[in-house]
Amino acid sequence: MENNKRAERISTQRRKGAKAQRKRPTASSPLGPSRLCAFALNLFVFHFFSLLLSPFLFLCDSAVKFFQSAARVNGCDGNSPASTASRSFSDWDFVPGKHIPVLDGLRGVALVMVLALHACGSLFGLGWIGVDLFFVLSGFLITGILLDSKRELASLKTFFIRRSLRIFPLYYLALSIAFVVSPYLLFPATGAEVELTRQIRFEPWYWLYLQNWMFGLRGWPENELLTHLWSLAVEEQFYLIWPPIVIFGGRRFVIGCAVLAIPFSIFFRVYGSALFGWQYPFFYTLTICRIDTLMVGAAIAAGVRYWPRTTRAVSMIAAIAGGAILLGILKTSDWDCRARNPMMSAFGYTAIAALFGGVLVCSMIPSRWNAIRGVCLLPVSRWFGKMSYGIYVFHFPIHLILYWTLRPVLNEVVSESAAKIVAAGAAFLVTLLVAKTSFELWEKPFLAIKNTLSTGITRPLWIPQSCVVVVKHQ
Repeated sequence: MENNKRAERISTQRRKGAKAQRKRPTASSPLGPSRLCAFALNLFVFHFFSLLLSPFLFLCDSAVKFFQSAARVNGCDGNSPASTASRSFSDWDFVPGKHIPVLDGLRGVALVMVLALHACGSLFGLGWIGVDLFFVLSGFLITGILLDSKRELASLKTFFIRRSLRIFPLYYLALSIAFVVSPYLLFPATGAEVELTRQIRFEPWYWLYLQNWMFGLRGWPENELLTHLWSLAVEEQFYLIWPPIVIFGGRRFVIGCAVLAIPFSIFFRVYGSALFGWQYPFFYTLTICRIDTLMVGAAIAAGVRYWPRTTRAVSMIAAIAGGAILLGILKTSDWDCRARNPMMSAFGYTAIAALFGGVLVCSMIPSRWNAIRGVCLLPVSRWFGKMSYGIYVFHFPIHLILYWTLRPVLNEVVSESAAKIVAAGAAFLVTLLVAKTSFELWEKPFLAIKNTLSTGITRPLWIPQSCVVVVKHQ
């Protein structure tokens, strides 16, 4: 009997030992070239499909969170104290009245698109939409600053002083170089007296920030050195009209004005030629024709402060609709992506603004599927965003001057295509150097004065006193 028990124990121990031996990991074979290539290929495929599916997955995630939040706050009208207290910014990389780092990167992306357009020309025909992204960002940021300020005349005065210290110094420095220094130093040396006459004839429009109206009503000038400054004129005119509406108007009035301005802008672009005889580029440069792009950003700025979850869902839907309309316009017009395309000018500008509105909202929402936010948070994107104003002001004249100067010399040494690449690269490097120098030596002193001025922000009016601590900790 005891022998049988001993035999059973021995057999049980042997079975357990054999099972443990089978579970013991075996030594892996060394990583050969084939296994490394397979690993790299799998990693590439994974990241490629993650990037490809990220917008769809991010939209699904947004829709789920929206309906969950709607179920939680069911019964609130959005204006009562209960619904106001339930507003949450925990899903957003956004705190009212604070700097939003990811938007620096988004501004840098817009700048790169404009640089690619001017450097590559028709090879990157859609680069002009970078200006539209600038407009959406300006509408969002300016409206947010105004909404977070006290509704007093003093806050409006402070806003204009701070904007002037940020915009005027570099802009008027560039105009002084173009209209005062270069005609007497650059043009006489090259014998281009005709250029001096052209500069003087157009000079008053630039000093008064009205060059966009000059281009829209008279056409593009033959001298293109400063034509890119039309977008700064549009934004400056926006700064004069919009702040009083936001400061002294109610929140519903502000959003109503922003929404109604969109069809108003489309009307002028569609019927401006028939009613007033305007021709291109009137619908591209006139403020009344481009106000819809700025108003998209303004509506998002108000929406994220009053109805953050609803704004998130509506922006995603509008972005998808805008992208579909844009693809339809490109397909029906034989993929003509120029800004002067009639269908593009009629409805494409608004579709692009809606698409960029969704991009703006996506960039402020942390998510593991959010490739847009990942690109905007890259250090190089944020650096370009920080330097964007100086680079934008100086890049086009530097590009044209170096292109005219270096291309004839380079054509004797290398091919024409190589000469274009070398000239564009040299212009890019010189632009970065000039922009960085102007930022350190010219812009920074004015920015220091600007930062000493109070923004007038104590507690944003749209946040009740009971919610201040909640928002602060979120």
